Amino acid sequence: VPYAWSVYSFNYANGQEPGAIYSITFTMVVVAGNAIMYEVCARVSDHVGFKYEDSRQATYMILYTVACTFNVLLDFVMTYITAFKIIKGLEFRTYFGIPFEHMSGFTDRFESYAMQRLLADNAFSYLFP
Repeated sequence: VPYAWSVYSFNYANGQEPGAIYSITFTMVVVAGNAIMYEVCARVSDHVGFKYEDSRQATYMILYTVACTFNVLLDFVMTYITAFKIIKGLEFRTYFGIPFEHMSGFTDRFESYAMQRLLADNAFSYLFP
């Protein structure tokens, strides 16, 4: 959420983009957040009081999977919102010359070349640091 807020509040006029310090800073935020998530899932599964270690490990795995799934879904939503803000700030237009912000509907915006390009770039950087 801190990364999304800072990227969303950044001024993208005239093609400006956030610097490398954003990536470094928020990489450390992600590392800290993941470490906290590991610890919380482990403590919850420890304090439930299972009789067998297998049950504790299964609970940890389920909690961790749910947390990761929620994190990825939230990342998808925030990536779309951030990409929309960037495209709007850079005043992109469609092939037919319509300003991106005047496009109606989620499907038209999502299927536009500009949105697909930014989402693909983000997915690539997300998967291959």
